[in-house]
Amino acid sequence: MEVGFRTIACVASEDLEKQMERVILTKSRHWTYEQEYRIIRPGQACRSLEYPKELLTGVIFGYMMPGHLRQMIKHWVAEEDCRVAFFEARPKAGEFGLDISRIA
Repeated sequence: MEVGFRTIACVASEDLEKQMERVILTKSRHWTYEQEYRIIRPGQACRSLEYPKELLTGVIFGYMMPGHLRQMIKHWVAEEDCRVAFFEARPKAGEFGLDISRIA
């Protein structure tokens, strides 16, 4: 099986900010179907951002995410009274990719 990818070149002549921008904003074409949003605020420290809870419609748990973290997120969502669907990612059999299945 051949897996295509795009190489990210980090060269010494580039400043660290440009290298990080390239790493954070580069995504495999295999995931183009995802409706993902990334909020990046250059020059600012990492912190939580507030938004209306109605905007959160679903949570996808990663394939190898530990159970205790899943429970923590489900608990947080319940406390906030968010109306979300939960999903989990699993590797596709025999090919590069993930199947996303709804879970309870």
